[in-house]
Amino acid sequence: MAGKAKIVVVTGWYPEKTYSDFAIASKLVRVLEPSSSQITWLAANLSSEGSLNDKTALIRINSKYVKKPFWKVFFYFLLYQVRVVLAMLRSLRLFKADVVIFSFGADLLLFPILLSRLAGKKVIIRSDDRPSFLVKRYSKQLNRAKVILFPIVEKITYALASKIVLEYKYMTGLYNLDEYSNKVGLGGQYIDISLFKKTKELAARSYEVGYIGRFSEEKGALEFVKALPSILANRQSTAIVIGDGAQKGEIEKLLARNNIQGTVDLLGWVEHKEIPNYLNDIRILVIPSHHGGFANIVLEAMACGTVVLATPVGGTPEVIRDGETGFIMRDNSPECIARNVMRALNHPDLEQIATNAHALIKEEYTYEAAVERYRNILTSLKLG
Repeated sequence: MAGKAKIVVVTGWYPEKTYSDFAIASKLVRVLEPSSSQITWLAANLSSEGSLNDKTALIRINSKYVKKPFWKVFFYFLLYQVRVVLAMLRSLRLFKADVVIFSFGADLLLFPILLSRLAGKKVIIRSDDRPSFLVKRYSKQLNRAKVILFPIVEKITYALASKIVLEYKYMTGLYNLDEYSNKVGLGGQYIDISLFKKTKELAARSYEVGYIGRFSEEKGALEFVKALPSILANRQSTAIVIGDGAQKGEIEKLLARNNIQGTVDLLGWVEHKEIPNYLNDIRILVIPSHHGGFANIVLEAMACGTVVLATPVGGTPEVIRDGETGFIMRDNSPECIARNVMRALNHPDLEQIATNAHALIKEEYTYEAAVERYRNILTSLKLG
């Protein structure tokens, strides 16, 4: 790369408090800053704002988010793409940019990706999940329109991409991306180890088990709460559940029905900067996702010396090695969760597993390591 690049970042179409949340999505922007002279970030439905480098301009795009019926989802998704295209056309920065990066659920943004290529820009798709794979593997009721449309749109966008960036090598095989191996790059993110750090030994922590995340079907929050009666039975222990979402009412009813409200602390959303305090008070963090790319909370927990028990989705198996840096459970049924929580709690050297996980974060998931990964990706595009 002859000099520092001018970059446009486009993040996907999500509701508030998801992957497009400022605290998470802005990390990619910060990783790109040392390799860039100018960044323009087009973002949908940010729930909050924080500080950005002076070289970064944030353009907010508000767009209604719906989950069903499909015709309505399709309409609003197209409308969001139109709004992104208009924002790109109104901003002269697009035409001065060297590369446009589509990230956090932007794999299917066909019109903005096509515009970027017509404008002569290199395009990077940073993929959390392969949409056509997810709709077939994880949808309980297959939507025929999605099954037909997703592979078609995805084939076009992936063909247009100059580079497809994955967080973990494991995802190449998982999502059958071997046909794109010539353009696949690895760009795992980082953990702020000055914020996420271990401050308390496992034995001194208040909660034996906890959950932090969105209360939604794909995250498995309900399954976790259903497992709690078995986990807490005949034990002098407590659990904590942090988050919010569509399943909150169901979760409250489950706690009341099983008469365990007194041993489970149910909190709403907490500020990202407060998460380390809670992680340092949890021995086992359960991440029972049905599917997904990679939960950032996995790395944050490991950095805090919290032992992670997770389902093998996305890139999780690449960092959670069962019995070494955490624990993997086969699925997220309540029975499986309860059985594996007890397996983890009864491990003879849980502290060593926490130590191994913490060491992995310090070695491979620092800010400096992430900056170098993206610098190499940009250099490979031969910009300028």
